Amino acid sequence: MNEEELKKLWKADQTAPTIDFAAFQKSLIAWQNKLRRKAGIDIWVQSIAAGLFLIPVFFYPRLIFAFVLVVILTVWYVRELRRLSNLENSEADYAVVKYSLNAKIQTMKSYFRQTRFVMYALTPLIFHAAGYGMGWYDKPPTEPADWTSLVIKSIIFSTTLYEILTFIATEIYFKILYTPALNELKNLLRQLDADE
Repeated sequence: MNEEELKKLWKADQTAPTIDFAAFQKSLIAWQNKLRRKAGIDIWVQSIAAGLFLIPVFFYPRLIFAFVLVVILTVWYVRELRRLSNLENSEADYAVVKYSLNAKIQTMKSYFRQTRFVMYALTPLIFHAAGYGMGWYDKPPTEPADWTSLVIKSIIFSTTLYEILTFIATEIYFKILYTPALNELKNLLRQLDADE
């Protein structure tokens, strides 16, 4: 073996990733299983909660509008969760794994963004529909102008309150349930980047 061949071998050895793909793949599979388990539990909880919302509809039939919105939100959310939990594992090829991790991170970020938007838009509507179903807007005072003013103020105040509560609940929910999975995925990507 001459000096040129030795230099080529040495350079090839220096640029080749030294990460143990078997261990890395095992970590990725463990991450995927945890995410699937979390998403599966979340799907069951959301579906049961939507089903339980049907009980008050029997006592207050006008709650059907709120129930329809809850079902729409639940169907959308379950579909997104199923898409998130079915992220595919990749082969033990460095470039493919890195591309796959980036795609998974972008999918999770997209899931967070879309879920926030839908929750912030639909939750106040659900609360107002529930208020209508419970009769909160039924009893006008003596003068219609006073009642209209009261309803408008109530809607503005309650919408703001519902938005704040929805924001807090959504952020806590993500922080507890799905942000650790995203951080773990970013950590796996950092391991690959550090190995370049």
